[in-house]
This record gives sequence, structure tokens and C-alpha cells, in this order.
Amino acid sequence: MPRPTLATINTNAFKANYERAKALSEGRKVIAVVKANAYGHGATELAKCLKAPDGLAVAITEEATALFDAGIRAPIFILEGPMDPADVVEISRIAARPVIHNTNQLDWVENTKLPAPLDIWFNIDTGMSRLGFPLASASQSIFKAQRSSSINSIVLMTHLACTDEENTKATQMQNAKLEALAREHDLPVSISNSAAMQTGDITNCDWVRAGILLYGSSSVISESASQIGFQPVMTLSAKVMAIRTVQVGESVGYSATWTAKRTSRIATVPIGYADGYPRHAKSGTPVLIDGERAPLAGRVSMDMITVDVTDLPQCDIGSEVELWGPNLCVDEVAHYSGTISYQLMCAVSKRVVREYLSN
Repeated sequence: MPRPTLATINTNAFKANYERAKALSEGRKVIAVVKANAYGHGATELAKCLKAPDGLAVAITEEATALFDAGIRAPIFILEGPMDPADVVEISRIAARPVIHNTNQLDWVENTKLPAPLDIWFNIDTGMSRLGFPLASASQSIFKAQRSSSINSIVLMTHLACTDEENTKATQMQNAKLEALAREHDLPVSISNSAAMQTGDITNCDWVRAGILLYGSSSVISESASQIGFQPVMTLSAKVMAIRTVQVGESVGYSATWTAKRTSRIATVPIGYADGYPRHAKSGTPVLIDGERAPLAGRVSMDMITVDVTDLPQCDIGSEVELWGPNLCVDEVAHYSGTISYQLMCAVSKRVVREYLSN
């Protein structure tokens, strides 16, 4: 019998979330971000379930190649762009659209013999200070690209630094800087992301990059994804494998960080940090057992967690456990663990079987 630890991926929820993102974007083109194996959900499977998306975004060329080789022909955007001239050749082969961040990458595109010119995006650094052409010198590179026979079309983009906070001056300043540059060169732009959809701050852009919302998780502090019509896509689940009684004063788990203050029933569940469940989830982090909340008791170990089920007399070996999903938001688990939902979903390891459901 296989270990009863499972990540169930609801492809219908993903499709519905994409359509919801389209509706909130008010006619703009929407790119589904499926980098990092679709945030741990399975990039190929989720890309295939979308019907004619405006585009898919990955981080690196290898991720784009995997989608192309799986038969996916939607436009694929490579957010980190080429890493060397050989990457440019591969990007051309699969007709992907690279984001260009610096003059080295631009030179590689210009100096590589290509069968057809590339559609590219220009990343402009408007305040993230991570990647992108400096705003002061961006125009020179844009003019160079517009004259290049290796480049077919250009879209300007920037990466917003403070979108987890609503209506910040930093975001407004970044928007204004890119919009001014776009007017100067008469080019389309991509600024807005998941947070912009949540806050209603969709800028005057042409392309929206939808990320975490497509997976049913929130990108802002003040509002859940479900409040604006997005559904969880992943359910991480397991089953109780053992139950024991712990007396007052006895401890549970490594370093004895949890000690019983009453006679307690402790359920052991076969999932741990080797499966991607967060090691730093503290005692009290909720799980659902047969639909009822129960708190973690003691430290998360590599392969198991322990849960205080004293108040759940119906809990038994084989009881269903939801670690996160439609009934327990991944954002809540992330909060207890001192991290963000992105990390939790991306961390679900290969030894957790993924099951894809379309109903």
C-alpha cells in the first residue's frame, strides 16, 4: 500500500482562476506564471489545461523548453532571459519571448544568427534594484533594439517591489516611471501582477502577469484570494498512521518542545519537511482531521508530524488529514510558519504523489 500522502491538483480550479484573472484585468492580455513547476503544482499539466492562454511565463530557458517539448504552443515568456548566447539559439528554436535585462543579453540577441527575429521584453529597473536596465540609460538600449534586425517587437516591463502593501507611494512611482518611458517610445507595457488585481490597481498596461492568485493564494496582507473569487488549486493531504496517549508532563517530538498539560491523545501523520511541510511550523499550527481543526504538538520532523487530537474523540488511524487546501488556507499555515505560501507550495517534494483532478 502506498504512503497516504498526496497533493491533489484541481485543474478546473486553475482554469476558473485564469478566467477570473482575465475578468479582473478588464480586457488586457493575461500571462499565467508557471515558473518553478507552476509553484509546485506541475507546469506541464496546468499549462495543458488552459485553452488558448494569452501566454505562459517561466523563469529560465529549461522550463520553457520542457513546455515546448510537451507540445505546448502558447506564447512562452522567459523572465530571466538568456544566460548565454547558446540560450538565445534555444529560445529562437522554441519561439519563446525572452525578457532582456542588460546590454550583455541584448548583444547576444543582436549577434546571434537567428532564423527569425525575436519578440522580446525589456525589463526596466524602476526601483526593485535587482534586474533591469537602469532608467537613466534605458532609452539608448531601446533605440538600439528598435533598429536591430534580430528583434521583431518590444514590450516594456518592470517588477514592482512593494505590491504586498496597498497603494504605496513606491508602487505609484514605479508605475509613473515606466509609463513615461513607454510614452516616449510608443511601446506596450506590462506592470500589473496578482497584487494589482487584488487591490484593483490595474494600471494602464497591456499585459498582466498573474502568479500566486492563479493557485488560490493571496499576494496582499489584507485580503484572501477567496474573497475575490479565486479557488485553491492544491490540497495537501495525508492520513493518521498512529495514535498514542501521553500523560501530563510527558513531551512529544524532538527537543521536547511540547509537553502535555493534560492527558492527551497524539496522532502521528506521515508528512514532514522532506515532503515540503514547513519545518518551522510551530506548535499550534492547524491541520484538519476529518474536517475538524487540531493543532500541531511538537516539532515537525523529516517524515512525520504529531497533532494533538485530544478534543477529537472520533479521530482514529486512517482519519483524513488536510494540511492545506479548500478548507484550510495555505496562507494561514504559512503565517504560523513564518513564511509565505509561495515557499510552501514550491517546496512540496517529488516523493509526494500528485494527482490531477478535472472535476
